[in-house]
Amino acid sequence: MSTAAYENEWHACRADGVDKVGLLRLARKIAHSFMDRFFQDDTYQADCIELLCEMGTAFDDPVLNQIASATLFEIIIEQLCDEFEDRQLEIYNRVMGQTVTFCRKHPRGTELDRQLKEFDLGSCEQLIGRAARIQEQASKWDNSRTPSRIFILSRITVGADVAVVSVLLQRIQKLFPRAELIIIGGDKLEQLFGDNPRVTIKKIAYARRGGILERFDSWFAARKILETEIDTKTDEDYLIIDPDSRITQLGILPLAAENHYLFLNTRKNSSDGKHRSMAEIVNHWVDGTFGSSDFCYPKIWLSDNVMRMGRELTDQLRHWGYERITAINMGVGGNSRKRLGIDFEKKLLLKLLQDPKTAILFDQGFGAKEKLTCAELLRAVEARGYATMEMDYGAWSGGAQKIRIYAIHCRVAEMASLISSSDDFIGYDSAGQHIAAALKVPGVTIFAGTNNPRFIRRWSVSGDTHTRIVHVNTLSDAQGLDHVEIVERILYQRCPHEESPASKLTDRNIMAVADASIGKQNRITKK
Repeated sequence: MSTAAYENEWHACRADGVDKVGLLRLARKIAHSFMDRFFQDDTYQADCIELLCEMGTAFDDPVLNQIASATLFEIIIEQLCDEFEDRQLEIYNRVMGQTVTFCRKHPRGTELDRQLKEFDLGSCEQLIGRAARIQEQASKWDNSRTPSRIFILSRITVGADVAVVSVLLQRIQKLFPRAELIIIGGDKLEQLFGDNPRVTIKKIAYARRGGILERFDSWFAARKILETEIDTKTDEDYLIIDPDSRITQLGILPLAAENHYLFLNTRKNSSDGKHRSMAEIVNHWVDGTFGSSDFCYPKIWLSDNVMRMGRELTDQLRHWGYERITAINMGVGGNSRKRLGIDFEKKLLLKLLQDPKTAILFDQGFGAKEKLTCAELLRAVEARGYATMEMDYGAWSGGAQKIRIYAIHCRVAEMASLISSSDDFIGYDSAGQHIAAALKVPGVTIFAGTNNPRFIRRWSVSGDTHTRIVHVNTLSDAQGLDHVEIVERILYQRCPHEESPASKLTDRNIMAVADASIGKQNRITKK
């Protein structure tokens, strides 16, 4: 279908009264058509981006604007970023440059236009040209300059902040021991980095589920913080480090003059960096930019009180005789492609529970959908004869020795505390794996939803502990996956040098033991 046909469908949609399902279907068709042509022959369909921008800013109802906005970001922008290819980076710059240009001409975009003109960025070509320049150039810092204040931008997501920002923070602390360090980002930073005495956190919100115009609100907020903290006309004593942050839309939106600004490009496909993890890329960048070499793994700084409460539960479990405590988080940050599904997760839990000396701390997750999934998993486990308990973090007094799975409602820092007190961690590619590695807890990460080795290597954890991945090819035959085989691989990677008690049991053993348990319960009930 041509873009003109999509335009006609869009106008008909508005004329007939907006149907959310129809609007979503149309937005997805346009976005996929853009990617189809790009993959086929490298064609850039500017009309598709223009139409999605129009659909994402056309309504007074922000919920309706969010439909096309989310489609633009999820299908086009995030896919281009996740490829870690230089050509995709170029196309990303064009897409985002065009999107910003559309928005600055919108009636609600006058302030965006005004502030961009302060940086002499009056056209789409100028935005793209500046972004390409800072992304391509090798950053170098004049070490005779000793800034008293250094601002580091958040990567917005928790996992990326642990993998990227925590490494950057440690390196900068050592390079500039007298500088005040300020991180600009969301409120979860306080939970993970707040116990670092040298760090000040300036909180802003990023509308990950917002409309197109709302995606730029965090940039406005960051600019306001900088204007409050520094006088850009007279103050020469500051530095801003941007590690591919969503606050600047990965370098498209400017924050300061370039002699006060360093951009850390984590998406570039350099020949010497194609196999590096995010943490390794950050260390390599700092080495080259500041001329130092002092490798740091990811790290988080949790409060003593939060850590103590996590230890109270695991100490009690060990007192009851549990020899292995496994922390599990099945969250995927809203990306359902990363999940293998409820049947796999049931098999994994049942397999682990066959070791009578194992207890599981299960993070209930974030949002209604993940909590419903948790509840279904618990019902399946209980049906096989295992006792479970749901509780809030810190409410340990109601526990009992027979409980095998504790499903805990907790914040990010509290989840980190539970992981820290556990013997190992298992989860999908998400924040939990990076937190575990930062706390030196062994872990196994399940990578699904991608066959891109560069993406997997970039986001594999880097830590001073035993960490392994299990890749599952869900793209070629999602329905034919052998969940038993995947679970066995997880158990092998979990203990590659020794056979864990759980790994000695076959899937048939699991069902036999479980059925026997259920039969026993039925006999008790009849009596």
